Amino acid sequence: MKKLIYFLLSLTVFVSCNLSETKKKLEEEDKKKRLATIEQLNKEYNESFKLGKPDEGKAASLLRNYLDYSEKYPEDSLSPDFLFKTAQLAISLRRFDEGVKYLQKFRTLYKDHPLDPMVLFTLGFTYENHLNDLGKAEKYYQEFLNKYPNHELANDVDLMIQNLGKSPEEIINRANQNNSVQ
Repeated sequence: MKKLIYFLLSLTVFVSCNLSETKKKLEEEDKKKRLATIEQLNKEYNESFKLGKPDEGKAASLLRNYLDYSEKYPEDSLSPDFLFKTAQLAISLRRFDEGVKYLQKFRTLYKDHPLDPMVLFTLGFTYENHLNDLGKAEKYYQEFLNKYPNHELANDVDLMIQNLGKSPEEIINRANQNNSVQ
């Protein structure tokens, strides 16, 4: 009886290890397949963009594939970049609320990622220029300056805050006044 129990226990361990290895192999195959699809869609979309006729169908398909990958494999090193690209594509397709949703999701999942400054900047820019919510734009621009005061875009973000809500004429007049004072 002891031999039977030992045999069954060994068999269970063996089967568990094999299932785990099989699962890992299937996951790696799935990742490779998804990445190949993303690469192909990205190539096709970029070619259409270079021709001056961005293919919105390809962009939407690429968006879905970026999002699917980042959701299925959130711990993968490519997922933060893919989630940011998902947001950028949504914004380029004029799906601004959707783009903001993906940017905010990025901030929740990858707050300390090197792309965070660009995410904050894109949030501010989208709220300012596409959603006409100057309060939220200022919030994200200010958060950018507070968190990344030495970033290469910090001076630009500071100017964007100063010019929030101003017409192009007001901005030009202000620049001319500053130049004449100097």
